[in-house]
Amino acid sequence: KPQILLDETNLIDFASPIEVWDLFIGWVRVELTRATANTNLRKIAIAGFAIAIFFVLIITIISTGLAHRLTNGLDRLVKVANDAEHGREFKREDIKRNDEIGLLAAHLYRMLDAIEEGKKAQFENTAKLRAIFETLHDLVWLKDSKGIYLACNPMFERFFGARESEIVGKTDYDFISRELAD
Repeated sequence: KPQILLDETNLIDFASPIEVWDLFIGWVRVELTRATANTNLRKIAIAGFAIAIFFVLIITIISTGLAHRLTNGLDRLVKVANDAEHGREFKREDIKRNDEIGLLAAHLYRMLDAIEEGKKAQFENTAKLRAIFETLHDLVWLKDSKGIYLACNPMFERFFGARESEIVGKTDYDFISRELAD
């Protein structure tokens, strides 16, 4: 157990035992002025503070890098999804990763390809249907469940004496008497 040999206003003298593997081998005696002790304590505190700041900076740099690595791929996929959602042409991001983000990218692109193929097929079908619709010599119109016109062919336009753009969004009541419409 350390022993204080002298403790005065400006001087402290103490001895501390030296042990190696629980074997006492001698004493070490240290004599310090309080000013020297305070100076050394200040140096230790400053060094400790500097080391703490260094480690905080290192941890910040590492965590920022990891966060960027983890979120960068997701951010790029979110941009692709937003562009597709808002009907903008989207640019495929080159995401070559063997983790969940890479798997998510592959699935997202397959889904967007399927949507594009569906849109093309729908456009082709709509164009074919519209061609048939336009060339029929019968009166053809399309209404919703509330009786509002959604579309009509040229024969129907001639019959009503109005263009399709003037007919769509209206009901029979806008063109003929209530009694006849009912």
